[in-house]
Amino acid sequence: MVSEFDIEQTRAARVDWDELRRSALQLLGANGFELVHETHELLEFRGPGMHNTQQAEIRAATFIRLIGKGDHLTIQAELGGARFLIRFVKIFPLALGVGIAVILGLVFSLTLPNPILGLTIAGLIAVVDVALWSILGPIMARSIQRRGENAVSSFFTNLISMASVDSRRN
Repeated sequence: MVSEFDIEQTRAARVDWDELRRSALQLLGANGFELVHETHELLEFRGPGMHNTQQAEIRAATFIRLIGKGDHLTIQAELGGARFLIRFVKIFPLALGVGIAVILGLVFSLTLPNPILGLTIAGLIAVVDVALWSILGPIMARSIQRRGENAVSSFFTNLISMASVDSRRN
């Protein structure tokens, strides 16, 4: 079965739904998420996304759905914030390198006595930049994706722990 979500986990958990709702609102609300839909077995949150790596990693998720069915709890999440940053780290550095190479090519070709030497230097700079970012970009993208997945999984574990009926008896 193919899911439309980047993350989907189901765990056996007996939870107090009211406590789960309060805990989810507290944990996600502190990170800019809003409750957009609610029933007695479903909570849906929309988040602001992630625009840099200094933000809370849970913001890698832009949509989180919690579904309670009997003694099972399911989380589904879209990692829209992670996708945004992944596109950014793959495209922006390359575009910046090409832009700098064009500017340097113009400056060097106008200021150096040999314009071909200036264009060659600018071209080498562009090649080094593209080579470097073709290696670093995918590494950074995998790291962003993994951190987002881990944040959603940790949130789910903590939420179950906070709302568990079994742990509340003690």
